[in-house]
Amino acid sequence: MNVVIVDYQLSNIFSLVNALNFLQIRNKVSSNKIDIKSADALILPGVGSFPEAMGQLESLDLINAIKNFIKSGKPFIGICLGFQLLFSKSHEFKITKGLNIFDGEVKKFDEKNNKVPHIGWNNLELNNNLNKYQFKKKLNFENSYYFVHSYYVKPNDNKIILTFTDYEKTKFCSSILKENIFACQFHPEKSGLNGIKLIKNFLKYVK
Repeated sequence: MNVVIVDYQLSNIFSLVNALNFLQIRNKVSSNKIDIKSADALILPGVGSFPEAMGQLESLDLINAIKNFIKSGKPFIGICLGFQLLFSKSHEFKITKGLNIFDGEVKKFDEKNNKVPHIGWNNLELNNNLNKYQFKKKLNFENSYYFVHSYYVKPNDNKIILTFTDYEKTKFCSSILKENIFACQFHPEKSGLNGIKLIKNFLKYVK
């Protein structure tokens, strides 16, 4: 399998490359549309602001390449900001349109109820609407995953939600699963062996 990690010149992808190398999965960091099209699987990572990320994807002419890859049915993983970018719009700094793969918006935690940012290890709670998916059996919900974010996703369709996470007074969508797309707010590549296995199991699940 040839996995391409999308490089839009914002993310620190060192941990992600190390995770794939640990799994002995061939990978390449690229912002080349040809590489994206020919990949067996695509990962959209992200650390930074939503408006800046969309600006970078547009300036690098990668938006249609990513959308076309997703339509191909091949495995796609979105991580942290790369998860948020899949939705219709974000309220980070200003209202910015996203990739619009899914209907929904990205909102900031209410600082009256939550300490911002949400940093550290937290648990996942399965959305029972996804009982038909066998992939959920590959997740160990007794383990924690590593989060670092100030904004969270509110999908319009709750049936795409794989897990929820409770953070102080807010329960938010922490991952989604639909067909060939898995995306999460947490960082599986920074979540120890359990997180690394999650990447492996999804790639096997779709393949």
